[in-house]
Amino acid sequence: MQEVNLSMQPCMMFQGNAAKAIDLYRKSFTQFEVTHITKNKDGTIMYSQCFLNEQPMICMDYTVAREQTNPSAISIFVQCIDELEFMHAFSTLAKEGVVRMDLGPTPTSTLFGLVEDKFGILWSLHLPLHPKK
Repeated sequence: MQEVNLSMQPCMMFQGNAAKAIDLYRKSFTQFEVTHITKNKDGTIMYSQCFLNEQPMICMDYTVAREQTNPSAISIFVQCIDELEFMHAFSTLAKEGVVRMDLGPTPTSTLFGLVEDKFGILWSLHLPLHPKK
């Protein structure tokens, strides 16, 4: 019997616009890649395996309509390499989204900001006190 390891990864679910969300994330993060997409008959995304800096995540479209809300306190936490990457990601995601926490320093970050993109996904962007050089 093959051993199965417990794993966890974010699963972002959209209402028919997962492909557009994936395009936004590709534009926002240079290290965002999609390794697999399975589409429904109507062209929406049934399942996609994505990676942000080698961290796995799933993007898919709901098959059942629901009211667009953000009922959870879960966000995608991204540690950026430098200020340029941080500012590019933040501004691209915020362009048609909502800034939930203004940019600023924290005890563990040179810069931190929380932005909800136009698809309702929360992104916690973090530039560490001592970014990689």
